Amino acid sequence: MAQQKQRQNSDTAVLLAAGFDEETVVTLLCQLRDAGLPVSLISLSAQPLTGTYGVTLCPDEILTDLPKETYFRLIVIPGNGRCAQSLLISPRFHRLLQNTLAEDGHVAVLDTAVPALDAAGIPHYAANPNRYICQQNTPLNDFITRLTYLAEDRVLA
Repeated sequence: MAQQKQRQNSDTAVLLAAGFDEETVVTLLCQLRDAGLPVSLISLSAQPLTGTYGVTLCPDEILTDLPKETYFRLIVIPGNGRCAQSLLISPRFHRLLQNTLAEDGHVAVLDTAVPALDAAGIPHYAANPNRYICQQNTPLNDFITRLTYLAEDRVLA
């Protein structure tokens, strides 16, 4: 019997690993939550994570605790190279991205994570290339506004 995929209560996930860029992650979380979106900060372990400049954040959920069939409407990978490399090691990370893209969700990647994810072939997970969204030098606040529209399931003009 095939297992049914399940979307999490929070439609948006911000994935995190040690060495993340604090300013970006905190800005993302604040603006998405200020917009009224349910957002989960998901990491590879239950331990508090320390970013590039020493700021520590505690995850809302742990990647390995999510059911294997989990998907989100939007996954954000805030990156920097070290954070992205750590995420890429986890098979659950890959499964979560594949599940989300298979269910017509979006994967959004900030510029600092793009090289590592592109080298790992992550864009090829998306049957529809419009589901894999890169920042492409867009100012962070403008990119977050775009992500807010996606998470709210609104169409951009």
